[in-house]
Order: sequence, then structure tokens, then C-alpha cells
Amino acid sequence: MGRRRWSVFLEPMLAVAGCVAILGFAVRAKSQTQPSPREQLQQYVTQLQSSPSNDALRTKIIQLALTLDPRPEIPTGAIEHEGAAEYAFKHAQSPADFTSAAAEYEQALLLAPWNAGDYYNLGMCYEKANEQPKAIAAYQLYLLAAPNAKDTDQVTKQIGALKYQLTQKDAAQTAQRQQEEAQQRQEQEQQREQAELQNQWSGTWRITGGAERVQQFRGVRGRWDNYYLSHVKFDISGDEITETWCQDRSDSYGNGPGRISSRKGHVSGRIATFTAFGETDSLQINSNGEIEDNDARFPGEIPFIYSRVSDPGSTSSVCPW
Repeated sequence: MGRRRWSVFLEPMLAVAGCVAILGFAVRAKSQTQPSPREQLQQYVTQLQSSPSNDALRTKIIQLALTLDPRPEIPTGAIEHEGAAEYAFKHAQSPADFTSAAAEYEQALLLAPWNAGDYYNLGMCYEKANEQPKAIAAYQLYLLAAPNAKDTDQVTKQIGALKYQLTQKDAAQTAQRQQEEAQQRQEQEQQREQAELQNQWSGTWRITGGAERVQQFRGVRGRWDNYYLSHVKFDISGDEITETWCQDRSDSYGNGPGRISSRKGHVSGRIATFTAFGETDSLQINSNGEIEDNDARFPGEIPFIYSRVSDPGSTSSVCPW
């Protein structure tokens, strides 16, 4: 009975002691494998240096550093980059110089990503460099790293001003882009119209109709030999049209074969207008793709008809085109 009574007390006590021993071992093992906050901070910094654009990791570093007392020390390398940045900022003369100063602060912040002062200075550099998005991000990190800063309101106002500038800048860029696109569309339309004019008018033509007009006025004026003009061509430049023609036989003026004459006018779509000595001559491309010469000096006359020549060389041996 005595041994049995002692066993009733000893067995639970041994079980409790075993649990305590196991728990103590687990605690010691965990303490050996779990890094301290400062060790964890250094691990995060090393990771950030391999991925500087990892904003989530940078935020985690800043938040962890805020829990440490005393705060982490600033490495010597970071202080050297700060010196370079301060010198570059002081002697900056252009936005590019301020960007160079910002690059030095970026390097310092890779070594000490929790340093609030460098984020503020980085924001000033980017603000001077007219890089508003980067300046805003730097100032926001400053406020995160210095939650109790006395200038919190002022920096918040700076962020608001930068966001407004960015909005205005975006609006100006949008307006400029729209203007450039409109100008491009206008130029394309002008090119299309110019190509259409070239397609309608350019080439070599020959008078193939209007014999009644010649017969009607030969006896009256006696000088309608230009009906026999062989080749006519039109050259387009902008809205200016040049008509050049070449005779393939002599006329009553005494002009021999091969005589070349020209005149200039203006073209708008399917109509070309020539004005000389107060008189107007209008040429129009009809629905058949022919040119009708409607001379305003002789209203009601049957117009000359020009047809496009597919092989100019087969119709005249004296004209150069």
C-alpha cells in the first residue's frame, strides 16, 4: 500500500517535469533559430540592396527600426554619400545636377533605409529636379520614418503642392499631345488631299473633244489652231497648279511644232482656275474623268475635252513628254 500511494504522487510530478523540460528545450531552440530584431533589420537591409524598388520591404524596414531602442546607427558609408549629396545639391545649377544629388541620397538610404532626414533631403532634390512623383514618394517616406516630426503639416502641404503641380503638368502634357495629334491629323489630311489632287490632275493629257467649238470660231477669230495642241500636262504644288502644253504642228501665229507654253492657276478638288489679264478660265474634271475647259470669256461655248494619255510617246514625236 505504501509504494502504491507514493506512485500516485510521483507519476504526475514526473509528467509535469517532463513537459517543463520539453518546453524549455523548445524555447531555447526557438531563441537559437529566431533572429533578434536588429539581426532581422540587417537581413531586410541586405534584401533591399538587391531590390531597391521594393517599397513594401522599405516600409517594413522603417517600421521595424521605429521599434528599436536605441535607434540603429547610421553606417559610415551612408554618411559619406550624404556628404557627396550635400555638395552636389549646394553646387547644382540644373535639374540634372539635383538628380545627381538625389542619386547620392538614394545610395545613402540603401545603407540606412530608416534615416528620415535623408528621405526629406531626397524629396527636396527631386522637387528641384522637377520630378514630382519621386519627390512625393520621398516626402511620404519621411513622414513614415519620422511620425512625430514637428514639420509634419508643412511637409504634408508640400506633398499637396507637388500633387497639384503634377496634375497641372499632366493636363499641359495632355493638351500638348492633343494639339500634336490634331496637327498630325491635319497634316495627314493635307497629304491625303494632295495625293488625291496628284492622282486626279497629274499626268499627260490630249485634247480629244470640242471640234464643234473650233469649227464655230475658226471663221470668226481665225486663230483656233491651238485645238491641235498635242500634249498637256499638269503639275500640282500645294493648291497651285501649272498647266504646260506642247504643240505638235504649226499654227497661224507662226509657232512651229514643239512650242511649249505654260500658265499657273489654283486648284481645289476637281476644279482648276486660271486668271490672266482680268479673264478667268476654268477647268473641271467631269464624272467621266475627263477635263472640261470652260473658258469664261466665251460663255455657252462647247468646252474643249482633255483625255488622259496612257502612252504619251505614241501620240507625238515632237513633244518631250
